[in-house]
Amino acid sequence: MRERISVSQAAGNFFDLLNRMRDEGESFVIVHNGEEVGILSPARETRPKTFNELVEMIQAMGPPDEDFARDLEEIRLSQGALPEDPWRFPHPDPSTALGMTSKRGAAVRGIRN
Repeated sequence: MRERISVSQAAGNFFDLLNRMRDEGESFVIVHNGEEVGILSPARETRPKTFNELVEMIQAMGPPDEDFARDLEEIRLSQGALPEDPWRFPHPDPSTALGMTSKRGAAVRGIRN
């Protein structure tokens, strides 16, 4: 999660922020008069996160909002039923279903016409 800092904090601690970006990979949201106006972040990832750091990041995010479960359920319902065999393409001839035809108009089935 990015730390929010004011413009004056950023200006007064600029070299410290640069060191934290370089050494810790931290990012900062710059706020002016209550509005987010910019982001300071490392030019590239400094290093991969450890498992413990990942756990700490997830814990810091807190629980999802009250609508999260409802949103997931809406998405699930909008997708329709899963096929009985998830490894089988739902159309008997995938090339026809995808509109893949040869120059002569015959469906492409992996062999030349």
